[in-house]
Amino acid sequence: LYHGKLYNQGESWDDGCKYVCTCEDGSTGMYKCTSKCPSYPAIPSYCSFTQVPGQCCPSLHCNSPTFGNYNPIPQLIPTPRPNIAPTATNPYLIVQPGQQAVTNGQGTVVVPGQPLTSFTGNTN
Repeated sequence: LYHGKLYNQGESWDDGCKYVCTCEDGSTGMYKCTSKCPSYPAIPSYCSFTQVPGQCCPSLHCNSPTFGNYNPIPQLIPTPRPNIAPTATNPYLIVQPGQQAVTNGQGTVVVPGQPLTSFTGNTN
């Protein structure tokens, strides 16, 4: 549930010009939003942001006393989600419908569209 609207797991949506969000876990309502615009470290006094018509993110322009005009490349600054521990991946092997049946390496046939709930081996 985000701003009164229910989203399914894996579904993404735009939150205006500021964020793009994805439902991470439909059963708990956990979602992740990522800024659409880059973040910049502290900018010098000879730089300024300019709004570009038709674009969400402002453009950074600088007029350096030493180098003249230049437009620095934005840096994406990752920010961790608060108080969320990493989780293990789902240990299921699923063969998509329409593909041929395969074996799991131990001779067990995996039927297309059906999860295989136990197997051993490595992921390399």
